[in-house]
Amino acid sequence: MSTVVAPPVSPYRGLAPFEDSDLDALFFFGREHETEVIVANLLASKLTVLYGPSGVGKSSLLRAGVVRRLREVAPDAEITVLDEWAGEFSLPSHDDEAFLILDQFEEYFLYHDERPLLDQLPALLELPRVHVLFALREDALARLDAFQARIPTVFANRLRLDHLDEAAARAAILGPLDRWNALVPLDERVLIEPALVAAVLADVAAAPDRIEAPYLQLVMERIWDEEREAGSSTLRAQTLR
Repeated sequence: MSTVVAPPVSPYRGLAPFEDSDLDALFFFGREHETEVIVANLLASKLTVLYGPSGVGKSSLLRAGVVRRLREVAPDAEITVLDEWAGEFSLPSHDDEAFLILDQFEEYFLYHDERPLLDQLPALLELPRVHVLFALREDALARLDAFQARIPTVFANRLRLDHLDEAAARAAILGPLDRWNALVPLDERVLIEPALVAAVLADVAAAPDRIEAPYLQLVMERIWDEEREAGSSTLRAQTLR
């Protein structure tokens, strides 16, 4: 935490995705298990496919979780994240250990013919220390069929990212607040009512024991803003109601 000069205005992100930064990594909670699983797969496999429902938080997990962890376990590797598909692009060439993450990959098919990439990827995957990850929405997973003729293992290593379970969602509420309190003077710390935590978990549930991370962040950001504007040092269930 020594790299952080001052805490952010709010410990919660709202609808803004987490980015690859020291500050965002400090406040990213609830996806520790998934981070370790994805990193382990990247290290062990040449090609990994990460998919899940729209809005499940794939980009935040990759940037504030996976990329940061990769730098710890493979400090000499080159790590590249591509997520801009509207313009022209070219895949990097690597001689050393490298990790290439193709995020929001469903958008690639909106702007490009897949044939150039089909010519480039097999050669890239043949390099002994290059690892590639596709991240895309679940409803676009079948678009990878186009790669199967040239890359027969394209579906061999798939990971599905689901919404947060209750324990992870609780960590996404309490973890950022604890981190924020650790960065401010004692008299500026903010408390949270257990009743608020329970109410938020119930209100933003997408299904039994599944909580939508963006809505959770949005609700917590709004409550934080309301309490701070009112001069309150406690996040209260009454404010949610």
